[in-house]
Amino acid sequence: MKDNKLIAEFMGMTYGDPNDDSVMTKITHQGNEVIPVNSMKYHYSWDWLMPVVEKIESDERYDVDILQYGTRIRENQKEIVNNIANISFDKKIEHTYDAVVEFINQYNNLDIGIMKDNKLIAEFMGYEIIYRPNSNGFIEISDTELCDVDDLEYHKSWDWLMPVVEKIECTKTDDEDNSDSFFNVMIEVFECNINGRDICICENGNTKLEATYRAVVKFINQYNK
Repeated sequence: MKDNKLIAEFMGMTYGDPNDDSVMTKITHQGNEVIPVNSMKYHYSWDWLMPVVEKIESDERYDVDILQYGTRIRENQKEIVNNIANISFDKKIEHTYDAVVEFINQYNNLDIGIMKDNKLIAEFMGYEIIYRPNSNGFIEISDTELCDVDDLEYHKSWDWLMPVVEKIECTKTDDEDNSDSFFNVMIEVFECNINGRDICICENGNTKLEATYRAVVKFINQYNK
């Protein structure tokens, strides 16, 4: 039941009543549908499980391979979940379900890490995190516009990330021997380097964007220290 709740949340279901975790609400074109948790069939019905597989694959980074004796999930061709059964006693739906659950747990942990790093970048860019009940925080984009920290896109948009790179390049290194020394950012094929005074960072990634994002986060952590 716990894993079915995990999948349901990944699929966008919510709890209508925060004090009652026995039912969840699914938004449909016909309106909201209330679904008892104990009636969920992800663990034994392909009609329930395959839409989850399709949602995973709707993110172009991920591929799900359902094989005869196991299921594996790959990110940019790199295997991140390998649930290959040792013997053929496991039903295909069982190892697919287990792989999906393992993926969602990893995905949720990654989301938490990305949100933390995006907040770090936002603060470096001069934004103040505004906290309100039942939210992870907001930043004030303008006098009339707030942006939920869950919606920050430094990790997936050059339009968000490049202004950070430009701010780093406009940041002085505090080099006592050269008062006009600034940090240098060099973005290559799958690598990003940031150098200046005591900071020397080299990060790799599957894409330019990923490498640059990793280098920026590492730079800000070191710079703040």
